[in-house]
Amino acid sequence: MTVLGWEDIQHLLSRHPNVVQDFYPEHAFDIPGLLNALRELPSGEDVRQLLEHVRRFAEIESVSNGAAANEAIWVRETFSESRDFGPALLGRSLGPADAVACPRLQEVDMTISQLRRGFFVRLVGGPGSGKSICAFQVGGELAASGWKVFRLRDTAVQNPFPLPTQSPALLLIDDAHLMGGGTLQRIEETADQRRMVLSVLNSVENGRIDRGAVLLDSKRAVKTIATALRADFQRTLTTVRRIDSDVGTNFLSEPLERRIEHAESTSDRPWQFCFVLGGGWKRSKEAADAARVAEADLVIAAAGMIQIASRDAPLSPNELQAFCRQHGMATEKVAKAIAWLVGQRLVLSEMDCRCPHQRFADNLPHEAEIFLTVTHHDKPAREMMSEVVFRNLGRIEKFSPRVACIVTKAAFAHVEAGKPIRLAQHGHCAWRFGAVIVSQLRRNAPA
Repeated sequence: MTVLGWEDIQHLLSRHPNVVQDFYPEHAFDIPGLLNALRELPSGEDVRQLLEHVRRFAEIESVSNGAAANEAIWVRETFSESRDFGPALLGRSLGPADAVACPRLQEVDMTISQLRRGFFVRLVGGPGSGKSICAFQVGGELAASGWKVFRLRDTAVQNPFPLPTQSPALLLIDDAHLMGGGTLQRIEETADQRRMVLSVLNSVENGRIDRGAVLLDSKRAVKTIATALRADFQRTLTTVRRIDSDVGTNFLSEPLERRIEHAESTSDRPWQFCFVLGGGWKRSKEAADAARVAEADLVIAAAGMIQIASRDAPLSPNELQAFCRQHGMATEKVAKAIAWLVGQRLVLSEMDCRCPHQRFADNLPHEAEIFLTVTHHDKPAREMMSEVVFRNLGRIEKFSPRVACIVTKAAFAHVEAGKPIRLAQHGHCAWRFGAVIVSQLRRNAPA
């Protein structure tokens, strides 16, 4: 007797396929036909080519998906369109369309030189110093020489990758101080001859200046802008008159050269220069309405009152908060209001809470009247205002009638020094305040 294992049975069945067909037709198959089919399959070279086609298709699909995700994070900027500098005079956010219209800043050449040598640059400056427009001017010049410019759509994005793969490319990151330092460094580490990285940071006021950064000189930028606008007088006049009809060549109009000179002499940053050049104080009512909606109206009114009283002396946030607390305003609410006012460019910065021009402070209509009344009846606040005025009394040549009504003792001291109280200012005569001042002088200092 012979004992067969399963492997032996499999071997015998493979040697006699007819047995399988007779006894197990449901498991039978055409062995010769299968062999012929195998012989007809593609050869080794054909298989290699087929695999190469599959790999290429997978790469194309991956690039397509990556490009779609990339477009959601990075936006391609073009510099084909241009407009005048009217939006800058109104304090609007500027973009590529304003790169040509705004005077070219000196830091543009410095930034391009640094990019070509080191591939990535951090452009640093204070709020409203012209950083963004400088960056767009850099992008415009590189675009003109064949570079593609991509701007990060949102610096708050958690993952700015994948980066654009097209080259040569400039990656522009505005407000990069809002991005995590590690993320920015990872992007900068990818920079080379074909991919350059320009980041814009607002870091001067907190004392952080990165090594090798291009520091934008805001005061020099003001002089550069003023010089360029004078050189293109007719175009400048046309744009400024569209924003402020009081500027012109007529007898009763304010000459453009005088307005430019005043803006240059009183401004230490470009956005403040534009505010003055465009007569931004005339839009104080619109600003006050917006501040009221944001619950920042009393804070900006307080800033305006202190600015008038101090004759435009720097105003720290601590001094403004202390003044507001005298009227029962919570510190948190005041801090939030200051942050909103800085963002709207209704005060200079978080470190200097003055309005961009004293005329703006003097033309805050309803809110200033509220604080004038409250300050007059609130003894601690009145004493604080008196202290502010007395501290700056030597700088005051013509006393504001509103301030004279609040701090009469300082007004008396001012008159005793042989200096006047100004009733007429900015084209208006404050007769009501004048009557109050005369009455107080008659009652308290009849001589």
